[in-house]
Amino acid sequence: MSPKIMLAAVSLVLLQACATTFPDPEKIAAVRAMKPCESYGSPSKEMTEEAVRDCVEKYGFAIQREYQSWLRGDSNLKGSLILNIEANEQGEILSVSVGDKTDISLDFAKRIAVLFHTYVVLPPSLGGWKDRYTLNFFPE
Repeated sequence: MSPKIMLAAVSLVLLQACATTFPDPEKIAAVRAMKPCESYGSPSKEMTEEAVRDCVEKYGFAIQREYQSWLRGDSNLKGSLILNIEANEQGEILSVSVGDKTDISLDFAKRIAVLFHTYVVLPPSLGGWKDRYTLNFFPE
């Protein structure tokens, strides 16, 4: 293989790695421009587990895509991921961390926490919201 072809192949691999490692800025902007998935008017008094689940299903496309990508490298990747989440009154995620009882790869868990923080937008809630949320990952 010539040095030019080798360099092109390495560049392509690096570009692909970066594409799966960092969220797409255009998608981030598109998600942040969307309205929250529930209660477009005034904030509800408190966040419900059902509202969070609905939002994760609506905005969780990046999480599912990332899981499918990781499955190609580890077909046994499955388990529960517990996230500690804090959101402001507008439903924007302020912080996400991996919970103690997570039984899935820590590297995968950290990646999903970044994607959750980047892509998920919760409905408005008076006083914001802070709680734990469990995501379960199992191959289809």
